[in-house]
Formats: sequence, C-alpha cells, structure tokens
Amino acid sequence: LLSTLMAMDEVTALQEIYQQESDNEIKADIIRHLGAMDATEELMKLYNENPDNIDQEAFFQALGMTSQELNEDFLLEQFKTGNANIKQSVLNALMMQDNTDAMLKLFKAEQDHETKKIIIRMIGVTNPDALIEAIED
Repeated sequence: LLSTLMAMDEVTALQEIYQQESDNEIKADIIRHLGAMDATEELMKLYNENPDNIDQEAFFQALGMTSQELNEDFLLEQFKTGNANIKQSVLNALMMQDNTDAMLKLFKAEQDHETKKIIIRMIGVTNPDALIEAIED
C-alpha cells in the first residue's frame, strides 16, 4: 500500500496513514517513503509536530533522499546540537545527498578530533577531491 501511494504521489494519504498508525516500524517506513518522494516540507511538519516521538534514524535517512537545499540549514543545526547518534545520522544524510559543501562547513567548525576524523572519512567517500582541497586549505 505504501509503495502504491508513493507511486501515485499521494503525500497527503501517506501523512494521514502516518497519523493513524500505531506501529513504529510502519511509521518509519512511511517516513522513508516521504523522503523518496522528496516531500521535505511534509517530513519537517511531522518532525516539528513531535520531534521526540519520530524515528530519528528513518527521519534522517528520509532527509538524505530529499533535495539538499531544502534542509541543509536544519541538518547543520541538528549536527551542532545533537548527540553522537544524531551527528552520525546527519553525516549519513549529507553523504546520501552528496552534499560535500555542508560536510566541509561542519569539518571547519568542529572542535572534537574524533568527530573531525569521522567527517573526513565521509568527505573522502563522497568527494575525495574536496577532501584534498580542504586539507590543503
């Protein structure tokens, strides 16, 4: 059903099912489907309604499938204020978006050595040339 609604571009129907659903696994699948549909506004609405009750992993995976320019500021802010799991999820989303520029911003601002190493690895996978440029800078 979820795949059919996605193929039909039925964002509203997916949102309604999400609101009625009690199974957290199905809710996470709906979030991922919304990401695949590039439904950033709808994802952000679901998140803002109840950020503590949304599947964080699914949410950040979904954002990774969306247009980077619509959520880059949000992802950067989540990275700055988030715990280690949130930081990793943000980096995964940025990597899925192939958003090296945002990862470079995080790298330049980061103070923690271990976190910098993680960012370097992610940039290296996504865009090795950008990593070399960052190191040379």
